[in-house]
Amino acid sequence: MLKRLFIKNFAIVDELEVQFENGFQVITGETGAGKSILVGAISLLCGERASSDLIRTDAQKAIIEAEIATRQTDEVLATLRDASIEPFDNLILLRREINSSGVSRAFINDTPVNLNVMNRVTRQLMDLHGQHQHQSLLYPVNHISYLDAFGQLGTLKDKYREIFNFYNQTAEQLRRLQAQKRAAIDRHDLYSFQLNELRTANLDADVWHELKNEGRILENSEMLYKAAQTVSGLLYESDESALTSVAKAMEQLRQIAAVDASFEETVKELESARLSLEEIGRQTQNYYNNLQFNPERLEEIRNREAEIEWLLKKYQKNSMEELIELEKQLSDAVKEMGNYDVQIEETEKALQAAKKELSELAEQLSLKRKTVAEQFALKIEDVLHTLGMDSAGFTVKISREETLAGPIEINNRHYKAFDTGCDIIEFYVTTNAGESARPLSKIASGGEISRTMLAVKSILASSDNIPVLIFDEIDSGISGQVAQIVGDKMKQIAKDRQLIVITHLPQIAAQARTHYSVSKSTDNGRTFVTVRQLSAEERVKEIAGLLAGKSISEQALENARDLLLSN
Repeated sequence: MLKRLFIKNFAIVDELEVQFENGFQVITGETGAGKSILVGAISLLCGERASSDLIRTDAQKAIIEAEIATRQTDEVLATLRDASIEPFDNLILLRREINSSGVSRAFINDTPVNLNVMNRVTRQLMDLHGQHQHQSLLYPVNHISYLDAFGQLGTLKDKYREIFNFYNQTAEQLRRLQAQKRAAIDRHDLYSFQLNELRTANLDADVWHELKNEGRILENSEMLYKAAQTVSGLLYESDESALTSVAKAMEQLRQIAAVDASFEETVKELESARLSLEEIGRQTQNYYNNLQFNPERLEEIRNREAEIEWLLKKYQKNSMEELIELEKQLSDAVKEMGNYDVQIEETEKALQAAKKELSELAEQLSLKRKTVAEQFALKIEDVLHTLGMDSAGFTVKISREETLAGPIEINNRHYKAFDTGCDIIEFYVTTNAGESARPLSKIASGGEISRTMLAVKSILASSDNIPVLIFDEIDSGISGQVAQIVGDKMKQIAKDRQLIVITHLPQIAAQARTHYSVSKSTDNGRTFVTVRQLSAEERVKEIAGLLAGKSISEQALENARDLLLSN
């Protein structure tokens, strides 16, 4: 049950807190007093979108909190666990905050969550039916959800939807592969030509860098010859070379070391230097002696460089490595083009398997819906009769849209697939004896729509485990004796769950276990909303006001007492 609702700085509400009771609760108040604000606040706790327009003027943040006491089912616990929310003992705390910049935050049991998680949790706890929602009966597209909820077909429908999504994804993959194959055929000749061109060029990064170095040496061979010859002469070959000077210095150092032993290490160091000079001298001598100028080889290298530079420019690459990577990419692309037929064949097989399973599940759903539809219609008729529509008849029409391209095949006929199956569901009613059934959306008045929705809700309440039902003026369009009957039905619904009803009808308000009144006042130019649980005497006055309007006579009070006593 919804134990507590706290609202702060929301719409025209400054701050209010409502403690709710078990069973049948009603909320009444004048038009514009703020009843819809309560529904709006609860809607936000159910995951609806929020905006900064909902914040009370001059406030920085709106806060809405609720405590729901409930036995947490395996489904609720699984949802909490999946969202990493710590479960509390038989209590769930919901909280929404909206700041002035429009940013909204949601919490469950003090854990931040997104709105999808909040919606998944709250829809297992509360069924909120606002004033506009009973109009959903006017749209046949919504009828299938009511029938499936009554038949508890959620598990089968979820399995069907999983295969339906897989089928669509596989069909899209097949379309993509076929498009890629067509494009590949167009590109095949170009890619093959480019790949052959690069392969013919025998691209090799190591060989290329060696070739570039060889070209630099050949281009500068004259300079290299002169420089090496000069170095060899200075260090090694001439009579005045560094090596000759070092030899003379060695003789003198040995004489010094023979007398002063501290120079022995110096002698060794100079000997090592002499050997290095000799090695460098011989190396440069051999280098210039073996250095050759080969114009033919240089021309060959220049031609190779021109070939590679042309490829780099053509393919807009900056290095040999990038050209090699392009060659690999083209090779992979050409190979992949040959794999399209295999991929398409495998995807077609997967699509046919999904199509077969989709058809089987759709047929199972259809068969179950046909059985469920008969039970649903009988129960709706029974409730409508008790709600004063004695001649009402109710029929669930099930049809399909046949099409040659439909993926669902049943008895060799093909049908269009929806995410709910292949069935099209529409409710038909008769409201007067002797009339033929016609679509509900075409013939029902406002009061008949309200009673039909109440019938649907009362039947669904008996087939689900949602502990809290909230009706916002679902009784619109009815009055008098029918209102009394509607109140009786609401009282029955509230026997095994909490029912909170916003109403303007005294016949319904009088049947509730607990009665709350919403009122609006003004202080210092600001509007304030209050919600009070009425005492027995206050309740008499409230119901008398619903009966008589603003001028409450003694007779109206007496009528209110009689109405309360009769319930």
